[in-house]
Amino acid sequence: MLEFFLAFAIFMLLLGGVILFLHHRFNHFRNELLSINALPYVTAALTSLLFMLLSPAVKNASLPYQGFVAGLIDTFEITIPRLLLGITALLILFSNILFSGEHLITLNKGYLYYPLSMFAVAGLLGMLFCEDIFDKYLFLEFMSLPVYILVAFRLDEAKSTAAGYHYMIIGSIATMSILSGFAVIYYQTGSLALTQALNPETTASKAAAALILAGFLIKCGTFPAHSWLIPAHANTPSGNSAILSGILIQSVLFTGLESLQQLNLLQRDSGILLIVFAIINMVVGNLLAIRKRRTKTMLASSSIVQMGYILFAFGAYILTGSQRLSFIALWFILGHAFSKALSFMSMGVLYRHFRITRNKQLNGVGRKDPYPAFMLALSLLSLASVPPMPLFFAKWSLLEAVLSETLPGLTIALVLLLLNSLLSLKYYLPQVFNLFRIDPANPEAQHPVEENPTFSAHNWMMVTSLTLLFICMVSVSVGWFWLERIPLFTALLSGGVF
Repeated sequence: MLEFFLAFAIFMLLLGGVILFLHHRFNHFRNELLSINALPYVTAALTSLLFMLLSPAVKNASLPYQGFVAGLIDTFEITIPRLLLGITALLILFSNILFSGEHLITLNKGYLYYPLSMFAVAGLLGMLFCEDIFDKYLFLEFMSLPVYILVAFRLDEAKSTAAGYHYMIIGSIATMSILSGFAVIYYQTGSLALTQALNPETTASKAAAALILAGFLIKCGTFPAHSWLIPAHANTPSGNSAILSGILIQSVLFTGLESLQQLNLLQRDSGILLIVFAIINMVVGNLLAIRKRRTKTMLASSSIVQMGYILFAFGAYILTGSQRLSFIALWFILGHAFSKALSFMSMGVLYRHFRITRNKQLNGVGRKDPYPAFMLALSLLSLASVPPMPLFFAKWSLLEAVLSETLPGLTIALVLLLLNSLLSLKYYLPQVFNLFRIDPANPEAQHPVEENPTFSAHNWMMVTSLTLLFICMVSVSVGWFWLERIPLFTALLSGGVF
């Protein structure tokens, strides 16, 4: 039964994208109307995944649920972590489409932007749920190709085109590495199933694990393959930045590590390697973010840091086997997704109203346009892990879980994580204060527009999208305590998120 709802969710996104393109082709709809017409398809897909989450299979604790969708996915498996990531992606997509109805009105390319965004998330859903290594590769590429185009969406801007080209080249290298790893597995076993347990000690298995892990880490923008991430996030439209930085690269990481775990290729050495990469990412990301003067490039650089936190949690889980650490890693992904999406979209509103691109231009903007400034401030506080924001609870739980393991090396790594977390306050908190104070000596703090433009009649789409993301961000904080007190969810997650 659940296979119908999974197929329906993916099909609605694909069908909606095609219909939207044809609508504009023959009727030339305005950008706002295209945005509104796209929402029912996303809503239908979101409803399908929510129904799966609330289905009897979940109530009866009979997950993981396995099956196949003829002509679409050979085999699939439904788990709560995958459903949560899919629902998060659809919520951000919904907000992105609603937000872009007003934000992209001057570009008038919604007939391309909305279908490409929907195709990318359809690929993400297929990548998350499929259980065949060839299907995994196909959906990964189906997700990536629209994103390459969206990064280079502003073809009249050289930086946008260069960022898209750069991303495509690095992404292609990552794809070749992943495909090579899958090919080694197929050559070794003659099977495409992800459920087969390989012998991790053989040379072929080690080579496959190295190729697959390297490919997925490159796709995620981890150091030293992070050069594509900042220009790609900073030069694409803000709504696409929210999807790309908020949930897409984190879902790719989750999929890569889950695939290796299913193949029995994630060993203790892999956990140590992830923790090392995590610390390097935190340091490099913080140093880059501190130097950035453009707000979107600062937020993009901070994604490298946040990826470091997620890598650390997954690495600690692999190293110790603590299922709670895997749950914390998942909650890091969810909290970061909505916080980063809200920050990028809030910046998009401020750019739309004031053409703000630099940190200094934020000076005093909260007094002229309080709502997006307040939403930006809350998202920055969440990314800085200030209580009671969701990333604070995730980081606090990570601290408790790691200290309970009593591993000296892991404790030292945790101290480095906390130091990097403190270092990140250097670029988050000044922008929060900057939003609501006026520095007369700052020549870039002039905003010659009407007061409070967000609440003009034609901006309801952007206001609604920011409000939805804020509600989701708060829900992650509340959900942390709520889920831990429901026996069903704790039982289902007791085996880890993989």
